[in-house]
Amino acid sequence: MDGWRPQHQNPFSVYPPNLAKRHKISKRTSLTAEYRYRLTDYTKSPFQNYHSQYVLGGVDHAWSQNLSGSARAGAEFYQNATVSKTRPYAEAAVNYAVARQTQLRWFSMLGFNGTLLGTYTSSYGVNTGLQVNHQVTKRFSVNGGVSYAHSVLSGGPIANQTQDSVFLNAGIGYQLMDNLNLNANYSFSTQLSNNPLVEFNRNRVSVGATATF
Repeated sequence: MDGWRPQHQNPFSVYPPNLAKRHKISKRTSLTAEYRYRLTDYTKSPFQNYHSQYVLGGVDHAWSQNLSGSARAGAEFYQNATVSKTRPYAEAAVNYAVARQTQLRWFSMLGFNGTLLGTYTSSYGVNTGLQVNHQVTKRFSVNGGVSYAHSVLSGGPIANQTQDSVFLNAGIGYQLMDNLNLNANYSFSTQLSNNPLVEFNRNRVSVGATATF
């Protein structure tokens, strides 16, 4: 979603350890109370720096050995150089082990997104998606996913701007050695908006290697 923004404005985000209190009410279910803090700095656009605090309650539940889920809901306190806002925050995730080699994950989140603000002071919306990972052999794996994001940018010099984005991705990985992993990925993204200037379609291919020592 950065097609209409300079590439040098990538943010650096810090997520300090959150504070959480967990209470187990059964063998498979736990209730939680949680506080989080998020700080994001832009290396060349400090006016876009922001931070959020979260006060949340939630539940973790395992329906079986293969199926588990979690949900959190509460308030997000968002602040940047120009605005301070409080909005509802919610997130949910479900993890399912389809088979020993196949993992499926669904996730969804409602809250502020501090990126892609441009001349607007805040961006609030929902993100949801599905991701699958499959271990073909001991060394070879494949993955793929699809996600959708809806955002409303407000506080700008003109009317609120809406953005609807769809992301598709697929990739492969190969464990060449115990400490060396090779990977290749393809992704497609598209964005629609009530502002035609920020609409785009993008194809992206990447290859890489990860080494651990």
